[in-house]
Amino acid sequence: MNGAIRLESTREQGTKVTILLPLQSLPDTGSSQVQMPSSAGSAQIAETTVSHTTNQQPLIFIVEDNPKVQLLLKTIFEAKYELRTATNGEEALHLLEKSPQTPDLIITDLMMPELDGVTLIQRLKAEERFRLTPILVLSAKSDSVTKIKVLNIGVDDYIQKPFNIDELQAIVQTLLKNASARLNAQIHATAGPSSLTSSEPSQQEEMKQHEQEWLNQVEGTLWNMIDKGTEIKVKDLAQELYTSERQLQRQIKLLTGLTPSEYINEVRLQKARQLISDGSFSTVSEVAYHLGYAYPNYFSRVFTKRFGRPPSSFFTD
Repeated sequence: MNGAIRLESTREQGTKVTILLPLQSLPDTGSSQVQMPSSAGSAQIAETTVSHTTNQQPLIFIVEDNPKVQLLLKTIFEAKYELRTATNGEEALHLLEKSPQTPDLIITDLMMPELDGVTLIQRLKAEERFRLTPILVLSAKSDSVTKIKVLNIGVDDYIQKPFNIDELQAIVQTLLKNASARLNAQIHATAGPSSLTSSEPSQQEEMKQHEQEWLNQVEGTLWNMIDKGTEIKVKDLAQELYTSERQLQRQIKLLTGLTPSEYINEVRLQKARQLISDGSFSTVSEVAYHLGYAYPNYFSRVFTKRFGRPPSSFFTD
């Protein structure tokens, strides 16, 4: 028919299919017919566009066995996000593995029947598809041993039940934003000649382990600098890690989606929340000065923006 089909696809926006068909005049048979407009010496082209727009709302997968908590989470997030739910880890694994869509965020409890949250997280992190999917734990368990355990196996954040809704919403927004930035950085990196797509699986797995170990080293170095009261600048962190600022910028952006400055501030704020929660300090000002913030009011503003509630409210929990 001498036609053509064009396909244009934009990530997270949709797919546009354009079909081009030549229209030819029908011979005059004396019967009634539609008259086609003509152009001298050229066939007429009718362009028909069929658009399929994907759901642009981030997908959050909720794993929670308590029906009241699950309903509350749906109520909080259903207006802004697409939601999928499971009542235990076993069901969650089954649904996630058969679903063609990978969630943008997983929120899970720890104490559940069939398969507990810790085992679920370990199973997900062992699969390439879910390795970088951010995970937020909501749990009534408040002991530091449990928190450290889940954070060490790849959890991005931990909120104790009963939770503050503003804090939960702020943390979810941050995790989704960071995950999106990380994905964009990785797409940009793999578009270059050094893409890992041509590597052997064993080489890819070795690289992932090396990257995680490096990131753990960066975080450990930052926590040591914070505890020593050292003023933390990007150049100082690069020197501590025996690398260049440019290399530090590239690696942190690739693995976290954040710039080094953003990553440093994220670690400081996480440290602040820990210091407040474990009772190391009794006032906001003490925490702020310990972390190197010259102005407690500024510290309170950035803390509130990150966690959805002021640091002073954590002292009353």
